[in-house]
Amino acid sequence: MRDDDSEASSVCSERSLDSYRRHDSVSWSGSATRLGWECGSPPPPPPPDDIIALCASTHWTERKDGLTHLANYLNSGRLLTDEQLKRLTDLLNKMFVDAHTKVFSLLLDAVCELLLVHWQQLKDWLYQLMFRLLMKLGTDILGSVQSKIMKTLDVIHECFPAELQLHNIFRFLADSATAPTAKTKAAALRFLADLAHDYCTPNSLAVALQGGAGGFAGRALAKVSLLAQDPRQGDVRQSARRALACLYDCNPVPFTALMSELPAETQAMVNGVLQQHVRRTSSTGSDSPLRTSSATSNCANAEDVYSRIRKTTTEIHTYTAHNRLDFGQHPDYTSAHLGRDKIKPYETDEDGFIITKSGLKEQEVLEALCKLDVAQAPAEQWERLLLATHEILKYGDCRKPCEYFKNIVRVALAALSIDENSGDKENSESASNASSGWATANERAAAEAVKVLIWLCRRPETRPQWLDYFDLILLKLINAYGALNKEVMRAVDAGMAHVAHALPAHQVLALLKPVIRTRGYPTSLCALKLATEVAKARSHELSDDVVEQLMEGVAQLADHQNSAVRKAAVFCMVAFTFALGEERMQPHLKHLSVSKYRLLHVYISKQREEAMRAGAAPAHS
Repeated sequence: MRDDDSEASSVCSERSLDSYRRHDSVSWSGSATRLGWECGSPPPPPPPDDIIALCASTHWTERKDGLTHLANYLNSGRLLTDEQLKRLTDLLNKMFVDAHTKVFSLLLDAVCELLLVHWQQLKDWLYQLMFRLLMKLGTDILGSVQSKIMKTLDVIHECFPAELQLHNIFRFLADSATAPTAKTKAAALRFLADLAHDYCTPNSLAVALQGGAGGFAGRALAKVSLLAQDPRQGDVRQSARRALACLYDCNPVPFTALMSELPAETQAMVNGVLQQHVRRTSSTGSDSPLRTSSATSNCANAEDVYSRIRKTTTEIHTYTAHNRLDFGQHPDYTSAHLGRDKIKPYETDEDGFIITKSGLKEQEVLEALCKLDVAQAPAEQWERLLLATHEILKYGDCRKPCEYFKNIVRVALAALSIDENSGDKENSESASNASSGWATANERAAAEAVKVLIWLCRRPETRPQWLDYFDLILLKLINAYGALNKEVMRAVDAGMAHVAHALPAHQVLALLKPVIRTRGYPTSLCALKLATEVAKARSHELSDDVVEQLMEGVAQLADHQNSAVRKAAVFCMVAFTFALGEERMQPHLKHLSVSKYRLLHVYISKQREEAMRAGAAPAHS
């Protein structure tokens, strides 16, 4: 970034924070109390040169005071010059070996504030910071210090470009001059896996993987492959395997190309890791890159390496498709039906009604739904009928679905109730990850039920009846997220944008407000995502009263214990900021802490830059 760009960014940041203080005296008073200030108006911190001098002191008490002043100085919205930043980062490097736990804890607090304010000017310092944080995790430290280091790594994830983080973590892993402990290796691999899974785009990974087998990425992946088969260190081995799987999932083509340059035994080992990964995930219908893994000619060698993985995936999908289309006593699904997709995705009878891929006509499918005994029918029958109904709603003219609307909804809601009966999983330990492995017939039926309900909302012919049951259906969809069934969660995610476009914003947001404020993870995560889609789709319908009430709950979730919820809360606020404009949105952010407000502006800046690169400016600036 050019110097004038950095200066402009800093000025904008300062103006934004000044504006924020005018609108948020309550929040700033609360921050002052937390920082130990006795009155509502905090005392001005010392000049930055004096703060840096304190940090350079040989007395640990003065270093402690210097770090406290530094955090307060940055927290107040003040900025440092480039020369001051250089002196300060040189000092901070030395302070990472400080023996006093209190000083080190304050150091991490100050570093987080520094990154939130000056990350654009600290890209050259990032590797040194990451190196010291990861090496420190390999030593014997208090649990509280470890938590603060992890928080600092999270801030790095949030602030810096993914390709820069990838370059630095590859450089760290490839460095043969250091001898990291097992704890440090595991921490570095977790950093890499989280980065690839949550923050990387396919393009950013493609950029970072350049350089061939002799580059940082190639040498790092060779080491990760060795660690993935280490029999002595289980935590390191599992972390390495997860890192390989996340990298491959992010963008298989450049990953495959780079792996093809590594020794054959390394390729074979990685093949085994990924094959296990595919077996766990492909059956759930995940967006596995294996479905797009038609690699280019320079990946010819790796094609042989991964042929077994693709064969397994093909068998899985063939098996799933065969079972879903076999209706038992319904007509066979012949090869003639299989060929019709090449020309037209559906067939109709003489009256214009859909003939489903199973061979059943609309009337037959819908009458079968009417007769379905939801208490006794096997899940496979539910799944097949809902799959056929999905096809009818997608391609038909909806004459018959309008007649059978209540019965369609009855069966779909009953299918979603199956997983709910297993108990409330909100905020439980089992809620940390959705269920993995082979999807059951119940789970597949529930996912088809979601798709049917979404299509009933999407079709203008059935939407009026959908609105008659608005609260019941939408709450059922949101609650279905709580079953932690990957297929259901994926179906709900895919349908959110359609629901947001189809339904009045005030009605959806009024329903989401109590969910966001009172429900736990993962239900609250679903509500945040839907609110985000509403802001994108219906910005012209947003009222300040509704947004104000909603943002109070969103701000609380920005500090949630689950990282996915925190991130979704920030994305939600970003979407509403672009929908309303920053000036109009400003009063609704009064519940945010100063650090969360800064983080919000990091994401706003990122989204604006991405929009400019794509050639389309955001609606509001």
